[in-house]
Parts: sequence; structure tokens; C-alpha cells
Amino acid sequence: MPSVSTPCLSPASNRTLFDFSVTNTASLLYKGRVILFRRSKSALSSIAKAAWMFGVFVVAGGISGSAAEEMSRGLRGPEEVETFVDGIMAAQRESLHTVGAVVVIVADGKLYFSKGYGYADTAKNRAVDPAKTLFRIGSVSKLFTWTAVMQMAERRKLDLNSDVNNYLSTFKIPDTYSTPITLTHLLAHTAGFEDRVIGLFSHDPAALKPLRECLAAELPERVRPPGRISVYSNHGAALAGLIVQEVSAMPWEDFVEKNILEPLQMTHTTVRQ
Repeated sequence: MPSVSTPCLSPASNRTLFDFSVTNTASLLYKGRVILFRRSKSALSSIAKAAWMFGVFVVAGGISGSAAEEMSRGLRGPEEVETFVDGIMAAQRESLHTVGAVVVIVADGKLYFSKGYGYADTAKNRAVDPAKTLFRIGSVSKLFTWTAVMQMAERRKLDLNSDVNNYLSTFKIPDTYSTPITLTHLLAHTAGFEDRVIGLFSHDPAALKPLRECLAAELPERVRPPGRISVYSNHGAALAGLIVQEVSAMPWEDFVEKNILEPLQMTHTTVRQ
């Protein structure tokens, strides 16, 4: 195995350091454990993702002595954060062929870092503007759905541990297993539905169906008892959104706008797509 320089970790800290050495291996020190990776484009991409998700440091080459002490203190100031994020985004854009992206960091309720990468319009050579360029919301909408569910629970309109069938008026979830599906299961992706992708996109607005009609027609099978295994479920999240809609007597989009987006003054965000 090619040699790998060893990353350093301050004994008094819980920090993680990556070392992308000049050889074809990379090492990760996480909570005192050293893990070695065979270096490749896909591996570097995976490591970069992990680094971004878990807030670790990416270090070019080996580190030792004063350099190790310097890195052990962590990122300090917007300039160092920008250098760190630039490196992560460069690897991600090359690996995933990403046209454009925005990275925003909020600390203590204030905007700490914001930067656009790539292009918003390649034909016009228009760069991404972190303050103006819009991106499709995608599954970030699930966070709004979970927040809406918790708001309803705080208002005692929903019970997280109650059978979801208690809140569904137009169709019911089959009682395949003795344990009913609850909102807690939906939020944790442990409802036990089969893995299916239904009705995510449409190129024709006229083909769009009401949420309750779509979910009733495309109900996936229950293939495992709830609460056992976490399997990402678009249907489960949509079902939670329907329950918010049914109980609040408001369309899901209206509820999210009135109870989440407007109070937070998120005037450049929409869930109507």
C-alpha cells in the first residue's frame, strides 16, 4: 500500500481531519480512529460529501508540526470558510457534472457565508447569483412538511403516535400488519411501504392531479411492519402532507406559505411548482 501521511487530531477536541495525500490513498481520522481510502474520483467525491455533511476539514497533502497545530484550531473567519467550501464544490462539480449551485451558511441566526458556483444560464453565460438565482426546491419541501406536522402537533391537532387512518377521509391504509402506521413512522421513513416513485413530475399542468387522488390511486404495498427499517419514502412524506391538508382544511401549499414562509419572510421561496 502506498504511504499515507497521518492526519492530526487534538486530544482535547472532537474534530475530524481528512488527509488527501499525494499518493493514491486518503486517510480519515474520526474520533481517534484512522480509516484509509483508495483514492479515486468517486472516492474523493464520497469523502467530500462526508466532509461537507459532518463538518470536517479537508487537508491538501500531509500535515505535521506547526501546520497540524494550525489546522487543529478549526476554520477561522469567512476567508478560510470560503477556501474550504471552494475545494469541496470544485470536487463535487467535477464529479457530478453540476452546472450551478449555491452554498449558504447561517450561524447564530445570521448569514455567515453565501456564494454561487457555476452558471444559472449556460446559453447566456450568466453566473449563479446566491441572492437571486432560484433552484428547484425538490425534497427540501419534506422539511417544510415535517415542520407543518410538528406545528399541528403543538396545536394538538395531530397526535404523532396515532394511526394515520384517523386523519384520512378519502381512503385508508390497509391493515396489512397489526401495528398501524403513525406520523412518527412517516417522519422517520419507517412506515414500511415498498420503494416506488410515483407522480413526481409532469410536463403538462393539465395532467396534475389533486394530492389525495394521486395518493389513493398509487398506494404502495406495505412490505414490512412499521418502525423496523428506515427506507426513504416520497409516498410517506406526501401522505404526511395530505394529513396536514386534511386536518387544517387548507391546501398544503397555503399552509406552508402562511405558517412557515411568511413568518420567516422567505419571499424568494415557493412550494408551488
